[in-house]
Amino acid sequence: MKKFSWYVGIDVSKDWLDVAIISLENEPVKNEKIDNTVIAITDYIQSLQAHPDEILFCLENTGRYGNAFLQVLRPCN
Repeated sequence: MKKFSWYVGIDVSKDWLDVAIISLENEPVKNEKIDNTVIAITDYIQSLQAHPDEILFCLENTGRYGNAFLQVLRPCN
């Protein structure tokens, strides 16, 4: 199983995302709330300063409210 440097848990709602980052050592790194828009999500991911394959993103399935996040990550696959 691949080990990631960062684990990012995302609680999805219509207007915003609550994001919690945990390090490989299981230490909380950051908690933030960002707008649920492609622009805000793109800016946030770029601010993480880590290569996308070092991060495991986990978000709840809330139907279409997760689409903006999935749209941003799709080019990383």
